[in-house]
Amino acid sequence: MIYQLILVASIFKIQGQDKIYLNSFNLLDVRPLGFPFKQALYLNVETLLKYNIDRLFAPYLKVAGLTPIAKNYPNLESDGFDGHMGGLYFSVMVIHYASTGNVECKARMDSRIIELKKCQEANFTNPDFVGYVGGVPNGKTIWLKIIPWILWYYISKFVLTFFLSIQFIFYNL
Repeated sequence: MIYQLILVASIFKIQGQDKIYLNSFNLLDVRPLGFPFKQALYLNVETLLKYNIDRLFAPYLKVAGLTPIAKNYPNLESDGFDGHMGGLYFSVMVIHYASTGNVECKARMDSRIIELKKCQEANFTNPDFVGYVGGVPNGKTIWLKIIPWILWYYISKFVLTFFLSIQFIFYNL
């Protein structure tokens, strides 16, 4: 599904942000020059790079029936909202890569795209979930029976983040 969205977006060069914010600017055009903003930005990157991305994206592998590289984080990431932090982390890494040009941020995004592609490929065997990527336990069952707002929120956040990330990586750099 995500690849289909990306394909449609790339063919038609869909850029919804341009329609919503008429006075927007490209993140590549903005660089914090001094204290305290520059210091905060680089401290954010330093902190983000401390997260174990294998743990953040373990829920996606589990739901796809693949063996996770590491155990996912506790609390929210193990209590039914699994995968949420992975989607947020992805969007934050895009913003910080755009703001700093830190190659480790991009390398982490690239490695996750490869892992998420494996998840999509694992779901190709189920005709109801071809291309599905999700980390919510029993998300596929929930999707077929009851579609609560939380699952819609989770999926829309991830798809939007992934789409915007790909668009940024391939069209702005």
